[in-house]
Amino acid sequence: MPFSIRSARDPTTQEMPDDFVEDIRNLVIESICSVALNAHLGLLRENRDNQDIVSLKCALKDVVELGFQLDMMPALWKYLPVPSFKKLMAALDTITDFCCHHIELALRRVEDDAKAGRQAALGLETSILEKLAKFDRQTAVIIAIDLLSAGADPTLVSLGGTLLSLAKNPSKQDRLLEEIRGILPDKDSPLTMENMKSLPYLRACIKEGIRLYPIGPGTLRRMPHDVVLSGYRVVAGTDVGIAANYQMANMEQFVPQVREFIPERWLRDETNSHLVGETATPFMYLPFGFGPRSCAGKRIVDMMMEIAIARLVRNFRIGFDSIENAFKTQFFVQPNIPFKFKFVERDD
Repeated sequence: MPFSIRSARDPTTQEMPDDFVEDIRNLVIESICSVALNAHLGLLRENRDNQDIVSLKCALKDVVELGFQLDMMPALWKYLPVPSFKKLMAALDTITDFCCHHIELALRRVEDDAKAGRQAALGLETSILEKLAKFDRQTAVIIAIDLLSAGADPTLVSLGGTLLSLAKNPSKQDRLLEEIRGILPDKDSPLTMENMKSLPYLRACIKEGIRLYPIGPGTLRRMPHDVVLSGYRVVAGTDVGIAANYQMANMEQFVPQVREFIPERWLRDETNSHLVGETATPFMYLPFGFGPRSCAGKRIVDMMMEIAIARLVRNFRIGFDSIENAFKTQFFVQPNIPFKFKFVERDD
């Protein structure tokens, strides 16, 4: 039976069950695999309990949890056969095998279509990795592993944090609904690439949600040459952490009313200029990094979140009772409480 919010929520309280976070995780993994690998796993339908899919989800969790443990603890795994390191390697093998399998299937489809003289229907694209694997199969596998292992939980946190922010700020949710109704007059009106361009406030809500609930402290870079930072000489080869997400994007001098959810600060409008500090720069906010080493899955995450939030806000008034200590920090930020959102049906 396909997953449905309407059937899963409590009919009395309108709250989702304690394990709703797993349903969000299923949505994220399904979306990543669909866009990147052209693979439809059925995580929201018949294959939710398929053993191969369960193994993949467990492996993705192990990569995050064990990666954090081994990174923070003394590196005994370099010298001793540490069980947690073996488990991490097994998890990475599971993800690698999954990605290789689906890339092979995708390439076989392309080859079969070419032999049969078939071409993709007008307007239909092959997956990202199908295109890349034609030229460099090894790189295609690496990117697929990155998208899955580094994309699933961060997207879950970003989506959850934005929904929590909207739930606790009904006036912002109302403004967002007004914008969404402009392109979706009915609950089941189609979303297209064209009408999605008319949702600046939705994108502002997502940026502000990620600022308040960042997926991690920032990015890590290894210096290619000596450099002086704030009077300190940093030699080549030193790892430097850019704590933009945790620190700079949460400093009052850059972001006035720093703990408030104010999407308007991201709109290009002179009337909102007071919501951004005079000394603010674009580099105070780097949730996906910057430049050639920026996150490979940024566009996938953006698209996924915009579609999910637009559909949810158009169909339901979103509520949540308490958001205290909603997340905990590991290798990435992780949910710390059940995502028992209230989804109350809208009249129109």
